[in-house]
Amino acid sequence: TVIIHLIFFTMRFFKIFVAFILLQIIAQGNLKAQDFVELYQKMVQETQAKNYPQAATYGEQAEPLAEKALGKGSEKLGSFYYNLGNIQSSAGNAIKAETAYKKCIEIRKTLVGVQHPDYIKTIDKLAQLYAATGKQAESDKLLAQLK
Repeated sequence: TVIIHLIFFTMRFFKIFVAFILLQIIAQGNLKAQDFVELYQKMVQETQAKNYPQAATYGEQAEPLAEKALGKGSEKLGSFYYNLGNIQSSAGNAIKAETAYKKCIEIRKTLVGVQHPDYIKTIDKLAQLYAATGKQAESDKLLAQLK
């Protein structure tokens, strides 16, 4: 009977240990989501203050957490990338803006389709970026897709 009690004690301890580890994992996930929210709020505040380079920095820090916090392939993630593209563009970071707009386009193309106003708006923003950076041929190619 001592062995049986020892086995039950060990099993109970193991269950408590596993539960503790799971709680730690969940807490770390929540911290990452909380970190994303804090960084996103700072990004918005700096954007409203027209401090685009600092807003872009916060956006870059938030980006690795965005998919987990907002949902892979979600419209919220698409909107995050659209906003990040606008901020990067305003900060003078054309390459980073292009990357963000392209991520947004892929998400929106899958979710809402190529006729949706949000998809069209993002294509237009990328085309404007191309035109502003001397890539008129790429701009024209994008805009031709909308016809």
